[in-house]
Amino acid sequence: MANHRPRSTIGGKSPASERPLITDFVLQERLGSGSYAVVFKAFWKTIKETVALKRIQKSKLNPASIENLLLEIEILKSIKHDFIVEMKDFTGSNNPILIQLDCRQGY
Repeated sequence: MANHRPRSTIGGKSPASERPLITDFVLQERLGSGSYAVVFKAFWKTIKETVALKRIQKSKLNPASIENLLLEIEILKSIKHDFIVEMKDFTGSNNPILIQLDCRQGY
């Protein structure tokens, strides 16, 4: 299997001056967590929309985890499908890293 390396560094779709901060969200409910991230249902005050907010602590990431995160972001940026949650934006220059996703109800 080839070694896939993302071509970009962590950073958002929005210009740096407009990238969301944790203070731009009202956390409503914890949806889940993993080894280095927690996902919340959150209200994004700027766009007045409910999103799934993935909050990633940089301090918990080793180099391999950073590579995996970059790959995840590249994949999410490129996928548009009705059955896959869409990434709305992300912020990687701050701690924590924030990934904003569509918030879908369970089936």
